[in-house]
Amino acid sequence: MPIRLATSDDLSMVMEILNLTTLDLLEKGIYQWEHPWDEALVLEQINRQELHLVRFKQRDVAAFVLSPAQIEPDSWYFKQFAILPEFQRQFLGSMVMYLVRGMHDLLYLDCYAGAEGLKQFYRSCGFEEVGDFPENDYEITRFKSDTRLPVLETDRLMLRKIQPADSPDMFEYLSDPEVMKFIDWDLQKNISQTEFLIKEMRSPEIKMWAILEPGSGKMIGNISLCEGQGTGHAELGFNLARSYWNQGLMTEAVNAILNFGFVEMGLEGITARTVPENKACAKLLEKVGMVYECRLMSDAWINGQAFDTLKYAIYREEYRKEVNG
Repeated sequence: MPIRLATSDDLSMVMEILNLTTLDLLEKGIYQWEHPWDEALVLEQINRQELHLVRFKQRDVAAFVLSPAQIEPDSWYFKQFAILPEFQRQFLGSMVMYLVRGMHDLLYLDCYAGAEGLKQFYRSCGFEEVGDFPENDYEITRFKSDTRLPVLETDRLMLRKIQPADSPDMFEYLSDPEVMKFIDWDLQKNISQTEFLIKEMRSPEIKMWAILEPGSGKMIGNISLCEGQGTGHAELGFNLARSYWNQGLMTEAVNAILNFGFVEMGLEGITARTVPENKACAKLLEKVGMVYECRLMSDAWINGQAFDTLKYAIYREEYRKEVNG
């Protein structure tokens, strides 16, 4: 579902979306916005590059505004979300909220404090309630989505959340057939593929760090935890540029992530999978204390071929014993 910034050429389309959505709300007795919309105000939002359009089934069907929030540094406000009436109740709202949470790490939005249905919807989309605040002659409930990740440091590495600007460095190693030999991602053929991949990796459900050389700041790999919602378990994944293999760097990175997962996230267990042919990966997983659990048949699809995978795991109590010696 593509999301793009609106331009002045889109003004009539944006006005149609806003006015039709507002009329639909008024007919339902919901007085959320004034009708008709002020065209000059909308054009100003477009010129400030705050107004976005959502495309679905070959047409622009929704609009929203993302503007800097004067609440915390690098925070953004999501507002003015309008979906054409005929495209409502098609899970578009949930999908847009999911995508927007991946666009910015720190996001705020609000609604009328009495709108219990809308508040429940925001909670279901991963937003946490901050509190109620006065707004003119009524109260609003403010919500927050915080997908920031802490910077982690090891003796030789720095790990921080992956950013769109990392695409050139990431493309460099993901376009190496040797790096991708046992990875179930597509071999990257152009940087546009990598830019799209990073957008996916910045989704709220995936905690993805870029692995950096502290001196140069160059991204030389990536490492992630993907948590199953409400399970207390997460899956570990990682890649490293070939020129940095066999130096113990990934062991440092994995140990840092295991510590974060168990100590900071309070996970009960962390798993990882590798193909049997990737003996170096299996050796690394065993080195950090993970134990082989089972073989999963035809579990990965790599370069047009099905591969079995070996599942490794470590659990909270075992990790504590490992750390405490």
